[in-house]
Amino acid sequence: MLKRSLLLCSFIAVGCSAQPKTAFIVHFENACAYPVEVSVHEYSNAKAPFVPGQRLDAGGSVEVLSHISFDESIDKSLPAGYRLDIAANGESIMLDRGGFLGQLAHSPVERKGRAINIWTIHDTALCP
Repeated sequence: MLKRSLLLCSFIAVGCSAQPKTAFIVHFENACAYPVEVSVHEYSNAKAPFVPGQRLDAGGSVEVLSHISFDESIDKSLPAGYRLDIAANGESIMLDRGGFLGQLAHSPVERKGRAINIWTIHDTALCP
């Protein structure tokens, strides 16, 4: 009986630790004809915090989201406090969680296997 209980517990433990994870990665590419500064709030749950005020030259790119989740949906995985700030020439644009998800809806996504989703945001509408 003890053997069966231990075997059952080991199956449960292995099943829980082997739960699939999904990675969500987003790159912001500066589509403006001039440099911009980028800041992100709640950038990642697995990497060091985002250094605010990163300067991107025209055509430059920076990772603005890196989240690992047990859920396969970006809608359910993106933190409620997520925010992307883009500034240049004394103007700024702020994408909150909803605005960011809207931007992803019409941005190209590359899927690597079943576990990694990578978007690239490249939109002149985000030029302050």
